[in-house]
Amino acid sequence: EVEKVIKLDNEIFEIHTKLDIYKAKFNNSLEFSIPIEISKTDYILTSVLQEIIDNIFKHNVIDAENIMKVDISINDDFLVITNSKVLKNKIDSTKMGLNNISKRYELLTNQKLIINDSDIAFEVQIPILKYED
Repeated sequence: EVEKVIKLDNEIFEIHTKLDIYKAKFNNSLEFSIPIEISKTDYILTSVLQEIIDNIFKHNVIDAENIMKVDISINDDFLVITNSKVLKNKIDSTKMGLNNISKRYELLTNQKLIINDSDIAFEVQIPILKYED
């Protein structure tokens, strides 16, 4: 199977829609910011951003006491996704999903995801791939 890349601006549009739906579902216990200015030559691997966003909702408690803050930004040549962290007790994370994404990125692009995990926040930096139209 050939792994595809997707235009970052298209992917950000999809994620914005998804986060709007989550925001409605969680009664505004979700706050997010997303970059507006994205170069037309910026790409990432397909489904990577969606998987990372899905993981945020899978692994964290989100309610009136625990507002989820998701910040998506661009820093140098990385798409940076940072979220507040209040882990659900019952989920025993194997980190398999993230490891698989990491390996896929490395195999296909020779670049690594950067992961910063602290007590209060989780951050994933995805290398942005540049392709001229």
